[in-house]
Amino acid sequence: MVNRSNWTRAIACISLIGVLSGVTVAATGFNRLSREVTIKNGTRTAIVSLQAKAPGAEAWPLDLLNRRNLGVQKSVTLSLHATPECLYDLKVVFEDGHRILKQRVDLCRQPAFLLTDF
Repeated sequence: MVNRSNWTRAIACISLIGVLSGVTVAATGFNRLSREVTIKNGTRTAIVSLQAKAPGAEAWPLDLLNRRNLGVQKSVTLSLHATPECLYDLKVVFEDGHRILKQRVDLCRQPAFLLTDF
């Protein structure tokens, strides 16, 4: 006959192992869902808004700079939602009001992306 107390402990240990495994999978899954990207402002004007989305996505997310300016020749490291091909559409608004849209930018090819007017 199995001791009920030992049986309860065994079930509790198995459950704990299952929960910890789920936490590990969730943590690694999160790392695959986001990507650290460094953007450098290589223009002659400060950036006041920067948005990035997967190509083909309908809506643009909120401003990634969070109401901060990105000065000339300054850089910022951002966490973006990962896309399978590592391609992003970027919408940039500058201090002087002009805007640029860069489509299908590969942000995984290099550790930092130099943003230019061209």
